[in-house]
Amino acid sequence: MDRRQANIQKRKHRILRAAADLIGTQGLEGLSMRGLAEEARLDVTTLYNLYGSKADILLALRRSGVEELELDLGEDPSEDPLAHADHALREWIRRCDERAAVARPLILAAYPEAPWPGEGPVARPIRELLTVSLEEAQKRGLLGRAFEPELLARQIFLGLHAFVPLWARGALDASELETRVLYGLYVCLVAVATEKARPRLTRELRRLEKQLMLVERIEPETSAKKAPAA
Repeated sequence: MDRRQANIQKRKHRILRAAADLIGTQGLEGLSMRGLAEEARLDVTTLYNLYGSKADILLALRRSGVEELELDLGEDPSEDPLAHADHALREWIRRCDERAAVARPLILAAYPEAPWPGEGPVARPIRELLTVSLEEAQKRGLLGRAFEPELLARQIFLGLHAFVPLWARGALDASELETRVLYGLYVCLVAVATEKARPRLTRELRRLEKQLMLVERIEPETSAKKAPAA
C-alpha cells in the first residue's frame, strides 16, 4: 500500500471511529454529516468522497465489525470446525454487547429494510463463516453427507436473525441471546451429526437446554411429565 492509499485508509478509519462515538453518545439522531465531519476533523466533502452518503457510512460501520470478526477468527476452521461455528456466533454476540451503545441503534435501523435473512452485507459474511465450518465438519466425518452446508448455515442463521432485534430493543440480555442462538445451532448440528460427533453435540445441547429452561422459567418436573414414555 502506497502512502496515498495509507492516508485514505487512515481517514476512513477516523470517520468510522467518529461515527461510532457520536452514535454511542447521541444515538443515530445525533449523527449528521456536518457533525461527523467536525468530530473526525475533516471536511464534509471528504466524507462524501471517501464513503458517500450517511447511509453508506452506517453500512461501512456495520461491515467493519464483521470484518474484524472474520480477521480475528481466521478462515481456516480445520482444527475443530464445529467449535469454530460455535465460537463465531458467541464472539459476534459478545462484540455486539461490548459495543451495545453503537450496535443496538445500528441493528434496529437496519431491520425495517433488512433483506432475506443471511443475504445482507453484514449477515452474509457470518453465514459464510458458518458454511465453511459445516463443509469442513462434513469432510472430517463429523456431519453426515445428506445435507447441503449452505442451506443448513441459512437455517442456523435464522435464529440469530430472529433474536438479535429483541436484544437490540432490550428484551433479551446478551446471555439470553447467546443461549437461544446456540440452542438453535446445536439442534441443527445434532440432527445431521454422525455417530462420531453426536455424543459431544448432544451433551452441549442438553446443557443449553437447561439454560433455556431457566430463561423460559420451565420447571424440569413439568417438562418430564410431558415427555412421552420410551
